[in-house]
Amino acid sequence: MPANPRGCRTEELLTLHGELLSRSIGAHFPMVWERARGSAVWDIEGNRYLDLTSAACTTSLGHCHPAVTAALAGQLDPSYPARPPPTA
Repeated sequence: MPANPRGCRTEELLTLHGELLSRSIGAHFPMVWERARGSAVWDIEGNRYLDLTSAACTTSLGHCHPAVTAALAGQLDPSYPARPPPTA
């Protein structure tokens, strides 16, 4: 069980989500992701989870796969304000 499954910051952001975003954009899980790498995701409380929600490409490659990230970075316009994802 995560150390802080739903801290104050998570509650605050989920409340804002409900107040400010369209109801068509549902909050299906009571957590707020901060980052993802491979098959893991981290919430804003610092808890790490195995991502069982991912779609087809993420399931086979993982989040931020180095080869995919490098290929995309090589195709970006140099003037585009992009930076590589942070390392975990």
